[in-house]
Amino acid sequence: MPVSSKDSDITAIKGIGEKSAALFHKVGVFSLYDLIRYYPSSYIRYPGVIPAAELEPDTKAAVKMQVLSEAKVMHFNGRVRLTFD
Repeated sequence: MPVSSKDSDITAIKGIGEKSAALFHKVGVFSLYDLIRYYPSSYIRYPGVIPAAELEPDTKAAVKMQVLSEAKVMHFNGRVRLTFD
């Protein structure tokens, strides 16, 4: 069922029943609008997109780059690492 009103209760979303709604209510989420605007406390906000060449070591950032060759995908301890030739 499509939901269009920003005031619609979050239980209008398939899979969110009364139990889930009660958990959302504890963090202040009552409507679809609240849910869209909700950022968990651990959410990382990046200041802006920077070129990959300007990355500093051990810094988390949003980057914009163009990949010109096929990537090798490797998995380490649940993380994905891409390398390019």
